[in-house]
Amino acid sequence: SGQATLRVWLLLHDGSDAGLVYRFYHRFAAPPADGIPDWLRGVRTHYYDFLSPLSSGGPRGGGFEENAACFKDFSVGLATCHGTYSHWGDYIHPDRAEWLAMRGDVAGSVRLSLDHLRSLRDLSHANGARFAMYIHLAGFDKASPLWQDLQDSVRIAKSGEAPVYPWHGPDIENEAVFMSIASDAWVEHLLQQVAWLLECIDPDAIVVDETFAGIGFDHHPERYCITSGHMIRFMKRLRKLIKDAGADKALLTSDCGLAPFALWADGEAGDCAYDAFLGQPAFRARLGGEASLLGERPWIPCAWQGVGMWGEQMDLARRVGAGVGLGNGWIEYGGFAGLPQGLRSRILDDIAELSPSRRAP
Repeated sequence: SGQATLRVWLLLHDGSDAGLVYRFYHRFAAPPADGIPDWLRGVRTHYYDFLSPLSSGGPRGGGFEENAACFKDFSVGLATCHGTYSHWGDYIHPDRAEWLAMRGDVAGSVRLSLDHLRSLRDLSHANGARFAMYIHLAGFDKASPLWQDLQDSVRIAKSGEAPVYPWHGPDIENEAVFMSIASDAWVEHLLQQVAWLLECIDPDAIVVDETFAGIGFDHHPERYCITSGHMIRFMKRLRKLIKDAGADKALLTSDCGLAPFALWADGEAGDCAYDAFLGQPAFRARLGGEASLLGERPWIPCAWQGVGMWGEQMDLARRVGAGVGLGNGWIEYGGFAGLPQGLRSRILDDIAELSPSRRAP
């Protein structure tokens, strides 16, 4: 039998400074923060588009294109495209040249294509921003034709029931269920989806939403396990897949301080613009919390309430060197293009003072 060496460290402290614990962890035990693209460290502003309409309540589409003209003014370094898929969890297929997206939207669905997504990538690049595509770690719309093959990958609760995923937005046609990262079939599905995104669209980054869904327990009788170990293994495979497609490509998590899986990614891009997170002074503190966990990894948040919590965003950015985000198409609409002149001037001035987002252990 083989032998393994196990190294154990003991840190004694009074509990008053969580930053001390994280610095100790990054020095001795954390996964190395190597291979992070230089461009990611320089991102000041993250634009996050949920297939936004040109006007709130109108048909979806056109908002990304309208806002791309503002990317250079607002120092947008990364633009993430979300909501452009046929069904949640079923993001792309190379033989599916066209499809309907936003099938649950009250204003009607939107016809999209692979060519259209490639045009958004090119538009981002032409306006000085890198381009990212969105996937979700655990959500799946049962209306997808893939449901029949993947239904045994649903995460099972202690009660024996399959929990509904608590999201029923405009991108959901039927009902969303909670898939298990402990399921081999689900893992292979997600990796294949990302491989096709890289092949067909060639984005600069993949943003995995709600990676904290990797924490928990799957009571499926054939799996029956804690899921976090499976999640770490998945993250390692996913990052290798992305890096094999290009060393300059990036993997971003969405832990929002609820999980440590960003340690196996290039950075963090979760939506923290809520009262329970960004609204709390402790969340924005220099020591402890997400900033110390990330170490050298960049923090470039998404923010669906980016305008409403702009002051809190800037407080976080000034304290820990994070970037700022502005979402469009969910909660807030209009993006940069829809800002009133006074607010536009203030945001431009604030962004101008930001140093490129960097983390220091």
